Amino acid sequence: MGRIRISVYGNGRSKSARKLARELGIKRLKVTGSRFRAKNMDTILNWGLPKTLLPNVVYLNPIESVRLASNKLHTLNTLYANNISVPTFVTDSQSLVPGCLYMARTILQGHSGIGVVVGEAEGLPSDAPLYTKAIDKVAEYRVIVVNGKAVDIKAKKKKNDWTENRDKNVWNHSNGYVFARNVGTFPCNLKQLGVDSVEALGLRYGAVDIIEDGEGVLYTLEVNTAFGLDGTTITLVADEFRRMLYGRE
Repeated sequence: MGRIRISVYGNGRSKSARKLARELGIKRLKVTGSRFRAKNMDTILNWGLPKTLLPNVVYLNPIESVRLASNKLHTLNTLYANNISVPTFVTDSQSLVPGCLYMARTILQGHSGIGVVVGEAEGLPSDAPLYTKAIDKVAEYRVIVVNGKAVDIKAKKKKNDWTENRDKNVWNHSNGYVFARNVGTFPCNLKQLGVDSVEALGLRYGAVDIIEDGEGVLYTLEVNTAFGLDGTTITLVADEFRRMLYGRE
């Protein structure tokens, strides 16, 4: 194997990519303005990178798969076609059931709740490219998969010091939720659903967001290819990358 670089999509300031590069002892690669000259068999650990930067290199996560995962509609279509459990979704507002609660996605490549409008069918924008039927969830999980293995699992919990009102349908950081590891037991099929979701998109690594309803049914929402890393998660992910890259820890 040749040299290994980690490349980040966007401005290259990803804290998670910086932490992972430091843990693995590899250099980061600028998306623009880099003087790096690739050689055959050089490897790019692409962190959310949806486009080819250099010829004749190996991208650990296939570029087409990263591009697929970054689009929420394409992701749901692909997961559904591969028999992965996903929420009911439609692309035409005329197909919405009156009185039912939906999440309209006005931006297919948004994150952190950007572009999400929650409401009953009658009150939603009619030109959104994606509508997912809201599920009365009792839990939300993140399964981090690397090289076919679920290396870390967390569940979302409410921040204890949060004093503002919460939207019960959107569990994100700005709404007072954080991921936590020690939250009791996890569903027995959670890991496998995470692994299957990543593989269905043709990825080698990703963080799978999964929800559970009151009857214990799990649904994959999305797969992140540039996911947050902190604390113990960095070590767990880096260890599996070492096995993938070098066959050792």
